[in-house]
Amino acid sequence: MEYCEFCDTKYRKMVKYMSVRWLNLDIVVERILRQYDGLKFYFLSVNGGTPRFQRLKAHFDDSMTLVYVMFYQAILPMFTRINLLLQMDASMIHIIQDTLFLLIRKTLGKLLNLNCWQY
Repeated sequence: MEYCEFCDTKYRKMVKYMSVRWLNLDIVVERILRQYDGLKFYFLSVNGGTPRFQRLKAHFDDSMTLVYVMFYQAILPMFTRINLLLQMDASMIHIIQDTLFLLIRKTLGKLLNLNCWQY
């Protein structure tokens, strides 16, 4: 908590990772971004002995980690919306193909310049 205060960041509790709750992943990524400076300061200034702590320290020491987390922030909401659509009780078969094609186009649009492609 004091590391967030030192970085002038509001402390928020981290959402615990659970493999079956990946729909919360975009919430987790958002919280990591909001507290990124405090988390980085913590992991780089404290010496932890566990392998997990050392991996996190190595990730926060890497300058590309922030880029990866920002990419996840941009891409995860699209997958969350599709997953919620696929889990609906009502039959949505009539819109699934168009929605999945739109997901593919949006995903490729974030990765490639689609202006050069002919449809």
